[in-house]
Amino acid sequence: MSHIYTEPNIFIEGKTYVPVRWDYADLEDKIKYYLQHWEEATKIIEKARQVYQAYFQEEQFIKTIEEIIS
Repeated sequence: MSHIYTEPNIFIEGKTYVPVRWDYADLEDKIKYYLQHWEEATKIIEKARQVYQAYFQEEQFIKTIEEIIS
């Protein structure tokens, strides 16, 4: 995901998302792993939620829109 710019930057490898190969060759293994390690999956889910929550609580969305239209 490092090739994509997003606002907010929700894509922090291993912290807010689980990376998979471009051809999805490892997708099944990743799914099985996180189904068996739900506590790790929950940490990733929670961190992603925190990133979005902070973005809106800190009014970054409004600042981003202001920058775009000014």
